[in-house]
Amino acid sequence: MSRPFSELVADETWRSDAKAWIAEQLAGRGHRITGPVEQPRIRPWSTQLVVPTDAGQMWFKANCPANSFEAQLQQVLAELVPDAVEAPLAVDAERGWMLTADHGPSLGERLEPGIAEWQDVVSLTAQVQRNLAGQKGALIAAGLPDYSPPTVPERFDWLIERLARLPDDHPSHLPADLARRLDQASPLIEDAAQRLEESPVPSTFQHADVHSNNVYAVDNRLRLFDFGDAQWAFAF
Repeated sequence: MSRPFSELVADETWRSDAKAWIAEQLAGRGHRITGPVEQPRIRPWSTQLVVPTDAGQMWFKANCPANSFEAQLQQVLAELVPDAVEAPLAVDAERGWMLTADHGPSLGERLEPGIAEWQDVVSLTAQVQRNLAGQKGALIAAGLPDYSPPTVPERFDWLIERLARLPDDHPSHLPADLARRLDQASPLIEDAAQRLEESPVPSTFQHADVHSNNVYAVDNRLRLFDFGDAQWAFAF
């Protein structure tokens, strides 16, 4: 059985491999690491390394297998919506590794967002969705999960079955009576999914985790980052 992600990335062997990859990517750009590489956080889904270099501070991010698409996705997003997403400096798509420049504090770290700031964030997100509505092929090819309305009924049934099979003492176990009621609701789910699919509002890119700490500003223009929860889904 493979090791849990959070255990794997806490291992010195893994960190040594990551630092070697970072050093290689920097050397290819004529730069080098200039101090200790720190690992400020480890989560079940991702970890980050802070890298001091002769070109300024850089960030390395690694995702768990389920979210490993983020690195390649950000690279593709930067090509499709360059005004909204910054390109990574380096990507290892197979391992889900990414190296990016430090762009300073996020919006939420700089201030307590008010109505005007949230309007800017929502406008940016909506414009990205509009611009990417016709780019499903490129984004799915980059690894973006497809959660569009036609996929919902099958995933709903899968979830019922999966949770019902968990041991009775598992906190997510689905009791048999509730599983039956949910199963009987499948036609309602299918009808709702069909209505969304036929709606004039399209499915498009969903960041799925937009908040003030996943946005930063470059030359007074906002940029989105942190795409590990992103998906292709109904716009609203």
